[in-house]
Amino acid sequence: MTNTRPYLEGPHCSQCHSKEGWCDKGLCVDCPAQNCDCPLECKNCGELDRTTCTCTCKDGWDSPDCSVPCANGHAYCGAIPGWTNTTYCAMDGFDAVNDYCREMCGHCEFATPGDPNACCDGQMCYNGGYLDETTCQCVCPAGFSGKDCIGDVEMTTSPAEMTTSPVEMPTRPVEMPTSFPTTMAYESDICYFGGEHVHLNQTDACVCPEGIGGRHCEIVSFPGGCYLFSSDAVSHPDAQRACSTMNGHLVDVKNEHQQNIIADGIAATTNATYWLGQKLQPLYTLTYSDGSTAPAPFQSTSQRPSPCDMCVFMDSSQSSSDYLTNTVSCMEYHNYVCESESKPCEPNDCQNGGNCTSCFGASICDCPDGFDGMFCEIYVDECDSNPCQHGGTCHDRINSYVCHCQSGYTGDSCETGV
Repeated sequence: MTNTRPYLEGPHCSQCHSKEGWCDKGLCVDCPAQNCDCPLECKNCGELDRTTCTCTCKDGWDSPDCSVPCANGHAYCGAIPGWTNTTYCAMDGFDAVNDYCREMCGHCEFATPGDPNACCDGQMCYNGGYLDETTCQCVCPAGFSGKDCIGDVEMTTSPAEMTTSPVEMPTRPVEMPTSFPTTMAYESDICYFGGEHVHLNQTDACVCPEGIGGRHCEIVSFPGGCYLFSSDAVSHPDAQRACSTMNGHLVDVKNEHQQNIIADGIAATTNATYWLGQKLQPLYTLTYSDGSTAPAPFQSTSQRPSPCDMCVFMDSSQSSSDYLTNTVSCMEYHNYVCESESKPCEPNDCQNGGNCTSCFGASICDCPDGFDGMFCEIYVDECDSNPCQHGGTCHDRINSYVCHCQSGYTGDSCETGV
């Protein structure tokens, strides 16, 4: 960002949005239009071009100073609802997808054994760690340890380390909570978006996937906010009041991408019809939930003007792929979708460096690569599936693995004879 401080903690101008490191008095600036110098230091064997003040990163590393492992950075990458595929990487108005979904959008090159563009034979460091290029060992920040800065400094030897397993990465203990927030207790066993129903402490609850929260896993997080898919069928005025009571508003669908996300959410919950924020005023004037005029860019069935107020809902009966909008009397009963801004959790309930946001009273964790679960409490071991063929040895990496093949075989999974 020009004339602003870096948005991440670290050395001045090491994370400028322009990807360049030009700096003036601790601020990211354009150069040579302004007075500037280049204090940028490339981490993890990155090479600095002082002419452009940019780093060329080795395979596996990303960010302006090559300090971050290249990976997808949000639960919406490749997910439903979310940015389901690489089409969004090239769509106008979705520049943020390329920032959040580095791997999905093809911006990551991952190191392989013998890779000439790898740093320290592809050794990676996580949770803010970086490589000592002399020793090729990770320098871990406070609170983390181990070969890849994955382990907790307080952890004892894990079962994985005490076996002859070829997995070298120390794993954090799985710390499932012994109780859940009281807001999750409910009588029904319905859990949406792939949530798992459990019975804990004489209470039924849902354990939600990453990026999902709420007592029924009905709250979906996205950058800067979230949606709540209510299963209660009420009139449009009552739906407006319900969202307002929760410090939100009925969702206003303002583009086709947003309409697709809401449709995906409906398909993953009750598959019923849902109120939106728009209203069709007399003389066929479409307005948003705040009363402003809407240009109606979304897909809709045709409707004739009405002398009375009509309200807009998402019609799941059209087809499973269309989910067109329609207008009916505002006093009909339908489910509804609320929208709200998110805010940081206090305290942060997420483990292993997960980011916690609070929305509609639910805490939602956005987990770093390599961790999963409602609280990012599950370490994902990529070698569990034994991907290396023909006797190859598997070495776990965050969100990937590396196979060291037996003589006579090659390939990512030692699948090719030579």
